[in-house]
Amino acid sequence: MKYCRYGFLFIAILLLAACAGRPPNIVVPSNPPKPPHLIAEPRVALVLGGGGARGYAHLGVLQVLQQAGVPLDLIVGTSAGSIFGAVYSDNHSFDKTYRIMMQASFWSFADLNNVPNSSGFVQGYHLEKMLLANMQAKNFSKLKNKLVVVSTDLKTGQVFFIQSGPIAPAVLASSALPGLVDPVFLYHKILVDGGVVQPVPVAVAKQFHPRVIIAVNISQPLDPKIPWFSYSIYSRTYDIMWQNLVLQNERGADVIIWPAVGETGTFDLDDRFRLYQEGRAAALKQLPKILALLKQKHIQLHTPSINMVQ
Repeated sequence: MKYCRYGFLFIAILLLAACAGRPPNIVVPSNPPKPPHLIAEPRVALVLGGGGARGYAHLGVLQVLQQAGVPLDLIVGTSAGSIFGAVYSDNHSFDKTYRIMMQASFWSFADLNNVPNSSGFVQGYHLEKMLLANMQAKNFSKLKNKLVVVSTDLKTGQVFFIQSGPIAPAVLASSALPGLVDPVFLYHKILVDGGVVQPVPVAVAKQFHPRVIIAVNISQPLDPKIPWFSYSIYSRTYDIMWQNLVLQNERGADVIIWPAVGETGTFDLDDRFRLYQEGRAAALKQLPKILALLKQKHIQLHTPSINMVQ
């Protein structure tokens, strides 16, 4: 995973910026609430991968799938994918999701720790505030479809996915970029970005036995330039390891959508409209395969919404 080329500038801005207030208190139970009972297997699961600002490509994918009438009964998101997945699951409207996410600024996601903290520069309360302000549902049980948010247990190194309880803290945990955002203490666990172990969490989606899995991979391609200096060589080997992790993660998906995100870094929000367009173009390219697969599986388009949880 490559970090933004403006990373040092980002940190400098954080050190100079003023803090905003915390969001309203979110009551989080000490243990995860019992997940809702699925009364029907999901027809289609959409897996939204992590990648910071590259998550704006998810908007284009959501638009194409909604316009084609693809029934999305389950959305599994990690990191940026959890943010877009949560907002869309709340309203089931591409237009509303597009408006909310396109109006979001850099400071909708970033904030400064109130006190110096060696575990991260960012607390994450701006992200929580943004979700609370723009989503009607505050708990997973109130969403319009099944949503699963993927994080990493910092103690065990294992994936920890959340599917019940308050949404905002779960999304923050899934998006807590190690070294930059404070780890999130939730359900007796120390949680960080889900992309650490499952950048494209197809394996999590498979646990719910959907009939079709569509995965969106927003990772960056390897830089065609071969490095010759020590740090750049180290950085490239890290990128190679990351690419291999991503490729392993996406195995098992029926369709993989890979938008051409290019060199867009984690915090390059100025690139959001191009990323949306790339997501749309990549989804349109895969749409014939998706429609053929749904026909083969006898999954109808534009069917009335069914009650997936109880």
